[in-house]
Amino acid sequence: MHKLNELRRVVGDAEHDAGLIEAQGINPRLGYRDAYRHLAPMIDTDAYLRWLMEETVRLGCQIEQRMLSGRLADQAAPLRQEYGACAIVNCTGLGAKELTEDETLYPLRGALIRVHNDGRTMPRITAAHCVSNDGSGDNRGFIFVVPRGNDMLLLGGLAEPHESQLDVGLHNYDPIREMHARCVEFLPLLSQAVVDSAEPVRVGLRPFRDHVRLEREPGRNIVHNYGHGGSGVTLSWGCADDAANLVASLMGSTSSHPEAAHRP
Repeated sequence: MHKLNELRRVVGDAEHDAGLIEAQGINPRLGYRDAYRHLAPMIDTDAYLRWLMEETVRLGCQIEQRMLSGRLADQAAPLRQEYGACAIVNCTGLGAKELTEDETLYPLRGALIRVHNDGRTMPRITAAHCVSNDGSGDNRGFIFVVPRGNDMLLLGGLAEPHESQLDVGLHNYDPIREMHARCVEFLPLLSQAVVDSAEPVRVGLRPFRDHVRLEREPGRNIVHNYGHGGSGVTLSWGCADDAANLVASLMGSTSSHPEAAHRP
């Protein structure tokens, strides 16, 4: 109840009502006793990332794909000189493990099942549903059913530490099949859903560490911003703002910085 009262101050349509379980068609045999609802934005990340790239280019940023190996700190001065840069912002996700020798960073594999949500085989689902992890340590036990765009529905979830293989799916991996069965059991309406044949399962690696690393590296014109796990989009604007402020403060002290002699 404390968490709901916190939500009421910042979100709309906050409601605490066990009757939501029956109203939303949740399987009564699962024994859920309580439910919460609130209004929140949902992002189509495919569309969002395309827009973000277009905006980046429109604002004059140049995009270059390049492989870096070894410690970033050892390469910082020549990289800054090559690109005429005052600072380097390290947002390399899992790549930061090598660039910073950060042993606390590891992949957290996730998977989503994509089913059609166009109203043809079942009524369209327009509300997101979530059952959070129960704290047992089993990262495979949580559930979410999230509309994506106008005609797709994402079913999850899965969080597997230190797993990095991407070739897993409904055809060859029991935990993903179990995830699908868990979602259907939770929301029986999903038994009518058709899995997207073009991309039935999307698998990704979340760059996870216990705490996001967002800081300036001591003695270097480097700002680190990585380790967001599965909350990258959620945290991105706030972390980007903090990183930009760190760069601004760093540039203000560049004249007295040990690397200043390398600046073009």
